[in-house]
Amino acid sequence: MAVVAFSTATDVLAIGVAENGQLLAESNLSGRLHSERLMRQIAHLLEISGLVPAQLDAVGVTNGPGSYTGIRIGIAAAQGLAYAVGCPAVGLSTLWAMAASSQAEGLLLSAIDARRGNLFAALFQRTAGQVIRLQEDTFLPASQLTAWLSNQTTSVWLITPQREQVYPMVVQAVGETVAFDNAPSVLRGATLALATEIAWQRGRSVAPHVLQPKYLRAVQALTLQEQRRKEVLP
Repeated sequence: MAVVAFSTATDVLAIGVAENGQLLAESNLSGRLHSERLMRQIAHLLEISGLVPAQLDAVGVTNGPGSYTGIRIGIAAAQGLAYAVGCPAVGLSTLWAMAASSQAEGLLLSAIDARRGNLFAALFQRTAGQVIRLQEDTFLPASQLTAWLSNQTTSVWLITPQREQVYPMVVQAVGETVAFDNAPSVLRGATLALATEIAWQRGRSVAPHVLQPKYLRAVQALTLQEQRRKEVLP
């Protein structure tokens, strides 16, 4: 089977192509030009992999949490491509994909800046390459991380695409109760592609129209126009 998977939910545009458990191609590009780069980069990776879209068995995408605009771009692209090809889609957690892309072993805190002192966060344990979820994807004030981490006696790897924003928030919230390191990793297309293949094999794919974003907070699901409209309503 062949799959393509991608993430536009963070500053990293990660895309991967895999077939029968083997990674064929990937790219991990930083920047905020996802809408301009995505389809062109998918076409390029499929070409160098020796595949055409009609050969795809599934399309994977991170469906949240993360940038609201980025999630929308990814969902729309995944649905459009899956519809065109006639294959199912697979939704992947952005926070899980970040943790799984890391090579760090031990306790992993995946976190994305959610503005105004808040985070999208999840906690994982990675042992011998296996990533086990300890906390569900959550929208929470950074200060509430204390409840997650106060009893931890080992170092925690902070996995984030926004080190400058997130690292100080986490350290301020937890203080000296936990030692943090910045894991040498980024969200990788390889992780997304191989996870999509496994999800498809385990029956976790859905029809394209069923694929839904996971914003984790209702306000994030409002467009700017919708927010303005809401503000003037009685």
